[in-house]
Amino acid sequence: DPNQKRRDLYLKKYGKTDPELKNYKEYTEDMLTYFPLEPEQEPIAQAALMFRENRTGCVRVLLGGYGSESKYNRATQARRQAGSSFKPVIYAAALNKGFTCADMILDSPLALAIPGTGEVWRPKNYRGGFSGPVTFRDSLVKSRNIPTIKILQQIGIEHAKAYARKLGYTSPLVDNLTLALGSTGVSLEEQLNAFAVFPNRGFNVPGVYVTKIVDRNGRVLEEHDLPVFLSDPNPSELPPLRKVSHEARLSGLPEGANPDRGAPLVSRRIDEGTAYIMSSVLQGVITEGTATNLKKIVHRPDIAGKTGTTNENVDAWFVGFSPDYTCGVWVGFDDEVSLGDQETGGKAAAPIWGYFMREALRDTPVKEFQRPTSVDIRKIDPRTGLPTSSPEGVQEVFKSGSGPADAEPKLIKGSRWDYSGSDLDQF
Repeated sequence: DPNQKRRDLYLKKYGKTDPELKNYKEYTEDMLTYFPLEPEQEPIAQAALMFRENRTGCVRVLLGGYGSESKYNRATQARRQAGSSFKPVIYAAALNKGFTCADMILDSPLALAIPGTGEVWRPKNYRGGFSGPVTFRDSLVKSRNIPTIKILQQIGIEHAKAYARKLGYTSPLVDNLTLALGSTGVSLEEQLNAFAVFPNRGFNVPGVYVTKIVDRNGRVLEEHDLPVFLSDPNPSELPPLRKVSHEARLSGLPEGANPDRGAPLVSRRIDEGTAYIMSSVLQGVITEGTATNLKKIVHRPDIAGKTGTTNENVDAWFVGFSPDYTCGVWVGFDDEVSLGDQETGGKAAAPIWGYFMREALRDTPVKEFQRPTSVDIRKIDPRTGLPTSSPEGVQEVFKSGSGPADAEPKLIKGSRWDYSGSDLDQF
């Protein structure tokens, strides 16, 4: 902290008789001797930003860090812990296993034995304390750590890792329950590719950086086709990138694609019901969760995303999307020291995302995330997850046939609603 260093120098010179720096003018004049002003001062913290189209994968903005002297691209080359911005992977994998947004999970103390060490891990929520029974939706919207770990316990670490691969993560993933809290190092590029699957209705479209290279005479030196959507029974409902004929599907070659240019073939990696439900839940992060400040910055309802903060506030993330675009922001120090107290993803990264997206979407009409026919809406009591007709009920989205049971769910050890298991579970 530069201010603290200056205070230390002051105290060294003047002693401790003036701890409140009452002689501030003299102090600041002396500081010019210790810290001469420079015309331009580089920031200490770094940041990266990436912005891409959902349906084509075309990367429109790529900022790898401050300044142009370093060749280090923090958007594509850096691997930093994702923190809570990785939680959507766990929740999407759980939806794939049959969880619903109305399921109740007990936010309660948890003790986990770390094999071979004799130590016990007692994870905590970011702000401490516990909330008791919470819905699946509320757990992600409010970024609760304990329920997320319990969900991962139920679905299994290997299932979550396999699901992360489907979404587009390629970095090595840890083999323990800290995966739920984003202890794995990933790139901003991976985060964007994964989050874009949700507004893309389950299709994993790789990022596209170059479509064509021409020389000064207009001669094409290199050209690449945009991704081609395959393996969907109703291509008319896909984003209007390119139609693929039935014959092309059978032959495996996209219609109009040049095999020499290597057009990526895009297939659905997760079901569109899961993709839509995740988009809906992540909208809640902005309307009532950890990124409510974005409501006042972006001023539009068709945005969704997730904050992320790592231990000691070393990394701050916000990754989010609209129906047409996905954008991600990372903030941190290259030497992985703390950004400072309260410098969370919601405070350090989300505003950057918000101001950028406000400009990027300025001329884009508000557009709803399209609900597929495989998703139903039912009214539930958010305190119990049960169906209700009460005015205090809320509308919730479910995959068809997976709505909440009409019977009262019970908080039973080992059940979906309370997976605390034994008094000391395995890490």
